[in-house]
Amino acid sequence: MYMLNPLLPLRKSREIITGCLSGEPGIEVPSDRLLYSEHHVCQAVSSFIRSGMKEAPVVVMGFRGEAHSTTIFRGRDERLERLATYNLDPSLGKFRENNI
Repeated sequence: MYMLNPLLPLRKSREIITGCLSGEPGIEVPSDRLLYSEHHVCQAVSSFIRSGMKEAPVVVMGFRGEAHSTTIFRGRDERLERLATYNLDPSLGKFRENNI
C-alpha cells in the first residue's frame, strides 16, 4: 500500500490493527496487548488446541509462511514442540497454487 502511494503517512502495524478493531467491531485493545507470533505456530496452535486431543502430530503446509512452506510439530498437553521445518522451494502449496 505504501509503495503504491508514498505520500501516505507511515503507520506502525500496531496502530493499523488497533484502528481496524476499534472501527466497526468497536473493540478497544491496548497496543501493548497485541502479540506477534509465527504464521505456522498460529495455525498449529489453533488446530491442536481445538482438536481436544492430548497428544497428536500437527503438520502445517502451505505456499509460504514467513520462512517455511511446511512445519511439523508434536502437540502434547496444550504445548507444541517443533520437530521439522521445510524451506519454501519444495512446497506442496506451490504445486497447488500453480495448478488451480
